[in-house]
Amino acid sequence: MLSIAIPLYNKFASIEASVLSCINTCTNSGIGYEIVVTNNASKDATPDEIERCLAKFPGVKIFHLPQTISIQDNWLFALNCCQGKYLKLQLADDQMPTFDLLSFLAPLESDLADYVVGKTEAIFKSQYFSTPYFGHVNSFRALIHADLTDSEKMDLLIKSGNIINSHNMFGDANALIFRRKCLAILNQDVSGLMPAFTIAPDIDLYLSLFAHHRGAYIDRVVANFCYYNDSPCVRRVNEDAYDHEGLRMHEILMLLYFVSSSKFEPLTRHLSIEQKEQFLARISQKTRETLKLVDPSHSQHGGHIERHTINKNVAKLRTAKALMLGYLKSKLRC
Repeated sequence: MLSIAIPLYNKFASIEASVLSCINTCTNSGIGYEIVVTNNASKDATPDEIERCLAKFPGVKIFHLPQTISIQDNWLFALNCCQGKYLKLQLADDQMPTFDLLSFLAPLESDLADYVVGKTEAIFKSQYFSTPYFGHVNSFRALIHADLTDSEKMDLLIKSGNIINSHNMFGDANALIFRRKCLAILNQDVSGLMPAFTIAPDIDLYLSLFAHHRGAYIDRVVANFCYYNDSPCVRRVNEDAYDHEGLRMHEILMLLYFVSSSKFEPLTRHLSIEQKEQFLARISQKTRETLKLVDPSHSQHGGHIERHTINKNVAKLRTAKALMLGYLKSKLRC
């Protein structure tokens, strides 16, 4: 019934505990399950070591990629390897808390919703980091329900989610379960020229489901999200020069992507003239910030923000700026 996809890259120390937590929760709830681990050519363990580690667990399938691909591509690859009626992502360094999966799946089983999301509890393993982020996330998730119109969804993103500031108001992917049919929108536009998710994969995944499907919220903790000293979000706050997978660029480009992509047109067509003008002004500002970010003469870090992850996109970005802004001016002001 339930497929749990665990994209794995250099998390060998935590994968056994993560898999075991998923098995315990499914078993305690009487749920049929499979667990799909996609090993993204990890460097901290060989395929044989991973196989031996997980061989003792029933219902676990392991796919070994011959070379490392992007985080986004591995997430979507893992989901597409699943065979279950319902799909769930589980990050390899987080453990699934024990909860009643049957009641959580009830809105999907009764066809009241296409995806369901609950609360996430932050677990602070880091010695010097804390954040109230998930308090805001859980409050936003509580506003999701199956009867939201597209217009109401857009208003929710602006008023409660503050998407115009490129915030991920949905949070982590651990708290989400969705129907197999939702894969169609996640796979849309994926080709040799397009990444699996254009921006950070968690916000792209949630936005895609939110735009095209009916959601439900369950008021209970169904996910843990652990902050370690070496977590990308922790390092990003504490190390000025750190930028994992171009996260800063992803955040700056999020608004541009959201407004310009046909994937989100069911929502963005409901923007008022004033909101369109506000979005356009913010997009212009964000684009200038992006160009400064990759220009060492303007960067506040002297151009040392892991430039190898950003420079490969500079030419593409500059071209996209000219084309996209021209397109947006005609689209948003019509």
